[in-house]
Amino acid sequence: MLKKVEMSDQKIIIALILLQLVLCMPVIGLFPISLDEPFSIYHAQFPVGEMLTEVAQGNNSPLHFVGLHYWVKMFGISPLSVRSLSLLISLFSIAFLYKLGRKLWKKEYAAILVVLFILSRFNHFVAMEARMYGLFTLFFILILYDFYRLLFEDKKVFLTLGIWNALLLYTHYLGGVIILMECAVFIAYYSQWNRNKWIQVGLTIGLGGVLFIPGISIFLNRAADFNSNGTWVPEAELYDLWANLVKLFNNRFTILTTIGLVAMLIYFSKSRHKDSYDRRLTFFLLWCAGAYLLMFAISWTVQPIFFIKYLQFLSIPMFIVVIDIVANREFEGKKKYLPFLLLLPFIASYRFVPDVNRETDVMVEYVKEKKTDNTLVLYCPEHYELTLAYHYESEYFSDYENTTSRMKSAGFSSIYEPSDIMLQATTEQVIYLDLDSKVLNPDNAIISFLDESCQFVESKTFKGDFKVYRYKID
Repeated sequence: MLKKVEMSDQKIIIALILLQLVLCMPVIGLFPISLDEPFSIYHAQFPVGEMLTEVAQGNNSPLHFVGLHYWVKMFGISPLSVRSLSLLISLFSIAFLYKLGRKLWKKEYAAILVVLFILSRFNHFVAMEARMYGLFTLFFILILYDFYRLLFEDKKVFLTLGIWNALLLYTHYLGGVIILMECAVFIAYYSQWNRNKWIQVGLTIGLGGVLFIPGISIFLNRAADFNSNGTWVPEAELYDLWANLVKLFNNRFTILTTIGLVAMLIYFSKSRHKDSYDRRLTFFLLWCAGAYLLMFAISWTVQPIFFIKYLQFLSIPMFIVVIDIVANREFEGKKKYLPFLLLLPFIASYRFVPDVNRETDVMVEYVKEKKTDNTLVLYCPEHYELTLAYHYESEYFSDYENTTSRMKSAGFSSIYEPSDIMLQATTEQVIYLDLDSKVLNPDNAIISFLDESCQFVESKTFKGDFKVYRYKID
């Protein structure tokens, strides 16, 4: 008889990493640099000292910008270059997520967890987006891994856990929510903390606090600004509790099918209940439900942060809970393959090319085609300058000290209202880019002014609710 050959953990991790590369590399440049990516890429070009000063004035922590700075210096600013750093980070996330899964279950279930993570639409996008969310997810996985070891295995992890907490805050100020959740878990498991664990907790908090000393003043300033001025995130509604949960599971079909499959797997299996299972499931339920509801509560009572990009990391404990329910069942004979059915709805709803709902690159190509030397290109709102520059002429974008002046020399001008429009005697054509301006300036009356002052030629609409209007000067 042939011997059954089992793959080692190392080989499984390599196979999962290869799967991630196969799914990401062919499409890493097939969707436009958009949303906040141009902001990250642009500031990553600055000298580190200047870049840290610039970043400190906004709502972004500096760590990813510093990493991207050195990455850009080595590989440039092409989509493949800037996004490959995020892809590399995602490969580390996969390895450590599998290691976390192996702490909980046998190899098959750990592999299922990682594949669900890979097939998640938002995790797939974050794995390639030139932003900090993939790095944030990596540190969150490491925190879960060490926190589990501290609570259930009584391991000495204060050094690494303190480091992960500090690096999480240096990656995104949203890390403050994770720190609050860690405190909540401390309280929830108060009765199980012995002297050694309390020492570990104290050392973790102390080390993390010391490492974050350089960022404390900026963090407090940004927190005060957040509390007084808010964010661009829409107000949270009760329906968002369900809507964002659906997005974390790709779509409604996937979450409903997953619920149905879990119920079916429970029905066709036998329980192998253990006390440790209850404690473990409660731990991860507390993390996913607690953090999810905490972010909703902050959005409801303080300022809105209940946005899918900020919630993306919570897919990890949610997937763990789903798999843990199934992993506590006994599947015998041919039934042992039934848990792999959990992959089917994610495979069916997977998007090979992430849909960012933006066609900035296509729109800019249209502008290039129609633009002449005597064309004035107007756009609103003004913060799209970096996105337009990246797609219009990468040389302008790379010359970060002169990006604005070079775009103006090329005929581009941001406007807020009709009084900002400055027509030259040589202007023969006006192209107006309405970049979903109704969000920030709904009553700008720009179109009305152009309709009255110029001769309308045509208009085109692009994804992102972007509209381009062409006019001739009478």
